[in-house]
Amino acid sequence: MYTPSTSVDAVIDALKTFLTPFCAGATIVRSQVNRVPLPSSPCVVLTDLLETDLCVPYAEYVSVTGVIKTSTRIDIQIDFYGSLSADYCRSVKSAIRSGFGFDLFP
Repeated sequence: MYTPSTSVDAVIDALKTFLTPFCAGATIVRSQVNRVPLPSSPCVVLTDLLETDLCVPYAEYVSVTGVIKTSTRIDIQIDFYGSLSADYCRSVKSAIRSGFGFDLFP
């Protein structure tokens, strides 16, 4: 049985939670398909770009059942819109690259 350890939805939710204090007043949304308008400004749009396996899947046996595991990297693009977009981007970039950002993600 293969069960992913995390999903793109869980990563998007974690990013929304992380971004909220740094983007006060901005609407944070997951990107939509073509022709869907952006929310009113200011806003932050999260776009899932790519899922890449970081290792070859391997089996781990627990009791009688086997579990297939693998490590996956999920790339998310963060776009900032509005008059405060540069400030939002700078504060998020600084926070996410610090120990603070590393500690907040599960």
